[in-house]
Amino acid sequence: MKVLYIAPLPPPINGHSLVSKEFYDSIVSEHNVEVINLRKQSLKEGVDSIQRVVEILKVLVRTFFKKSKTDAVYFTISESFAGNLKDVLIYMICFNLLSKMYIHLHGGSLKRLLFDRYPWVFRLNRFFIKRVGGVILSGDSHLEIFRDYVDRKKFQSSLISHKTIYFFRKKQFDGSLSSQIQFDYYLSVI
Repeated sequence: MKVLYIAPLPPPINGHSLVSKEFYDSIVSEHNVEVINLRKQSLKEGVDSIQRVVEILKVLVRTFFKKSKTDAVYFTISESFAGNLKDVLIYMICFNLLSKMYIHLHGGSLKRLLFDRYPWVFRLNRFFIKRVGGVILSGDSHLEIFRDYVDRKKFQSSLISHKTIYFFRKKQFDGSLSSQIQFDYYLSVI
């Protein structure tokens, strides 16, 4: 399976890049993984330089060219205003792949920092997110962010355990896995 993997990988090392690296390591031997690295050279939030704008433009161009013949897209979404603008542009570039896209939010402040403050940002994101193949939640607290506009069947849990990241409840697959991410590790929790 060809997976377009849009996430930050170290360096620099932070919680987000470590989780992304662990998951990448768990799938790369079994799948054809095309990486678009979202790493930032600094740990500052937002657009802090022309260099960062150029980095994001390169990410968008690489996403456009690498999206062809992709079976699934794994995408870690942002909580900052500038990062969310990048996310929306990636949703637009991958619009025909949204049903194959699995978004993963690593922090829990998206609703408070963006969606509650800027209703138009919420509506714009809702338009795209309700069309994705799945939403990977790092905890129950994230359910509140998406539950009103994402079909409950699309929610998946993630758990870091013994250096492996487990995604997707086995029970939620209907047997036709060709259009969904089919990784080797399942969390059978309900």
